[in-house]
Amino acid sequence: MKRFSTLFFILSIFICFNLKAQNSIQLITIGDISSIDLGAIYIANSLSGQPRFFQLVMNTQPIGRKVFLKGKIEWKENLSSGFKEVANFTTNIFNARNIFSDELGNSDIKFTNVDGDKDLIKQIAEIGKPKGVIGITVQMFSERNEILDDDYQELIFLNPTSTFYITQPNNNEEIDIGNVICSWTSLSGAIGYKIKANILENESQSLDDALNSSNPIIDNYDVGNETIVNLSKISKNREWFDGQKVVVVVIALINESGVVKELKCEPIIFKLKSLNQTVNIYLQSIVNFFSSIIPNDLINKINSGELKLDQIEIRDENGSIISYEELSQILNMLEARKDLIINTSFQPK
Repeated sequence: MKRFSTLFFILSIFICFNLKAQNSIQLITIGDISSIDLGAIYIANSLSGQPRFFQLVMNTQPIGRKVFLKGKIEWKENLSSGFKEVANFTTNIFNARNIFSDELGNSDIKFTNVDGDKDLIKQIAEIGKPKGVIGITVQMFSERNEILDDDYQELIFLNPTSTFYITQPNNNEEIDIGNVICSWTSLSGAIGYKIKANILENESQSLDDALNSSNPIIDNYDVGNETIVNLSKISKNREWFDGQKVVVVVIALINESGVVKELKCEPIIFKLKSLNQTVNIYLQSIVNFFSSIIPNDLINKINSGELKLDQIEIRDENGSIISYEELSQILNMLEARKDLIINTSFQPK
């Protein structure tokens, strides 16, 4: 009798495993989920007429066997809060096949039971756009109420949050040019961070305009999962100088249902200072523009204050001296119209 019971137990495990292996359901999100109507998520009597935002792929043995579905929809306001159940449903029995979300409650797939938290649904609907995290669970049952398989997907909608911000430098702080530490708060769910920085050219320029202008000093530098970095030590597209105002932003990378999207914190601005003699603003503009052809040793002399303004003389092709104000105007014009530049070269004398 004991041997028979053991054999029956092993046989039961095999049968259940075989049943599971031959029957599967997969929930696949489709389309641009950031633009879906919240009404498409929170099931009432039918999803017909709503945009398709997921597909259910069913494989059964035999093909097209009789099944029914149970589902649950949960929501949490942000990545660090807990899930709350919004609604659950049960369908009638139908022939298994691949279906889209708008077929639930429609055609031959009807809801036999729908239960939802009306107050929570109202709260979410009042937000007016997708926000937070939505979890969808779908279970597939045989007509004899045996669970065949299940699947789960999270739809994550980016939600700018005040908890993600730069902690240093402080806004408008003066920082030693050789040791610019930048740190920020971690964002739950972020898979990495990038940094972008550029010079504020004038006081009328917005921080966003400065960041989006051409030739950024730091262009989406990947810092991985770190939340602190010394900006003075990382590679830059061009040099920065004492006296300049720098705008910096940190960009969090979020995996939103298989698509990596970016979430920016509020940018801040800081001013560079040096323990060395101040570098003249005209020398800064010259080095900024010609950094690709000026030797590094000359750039270092300018940055350190070793090379002074009265040691430099600028002349045109006819030998006439050009004032620094005139040169600054020329460089500003060429910065805006780089297509006018035919060639640049450096010849030490």
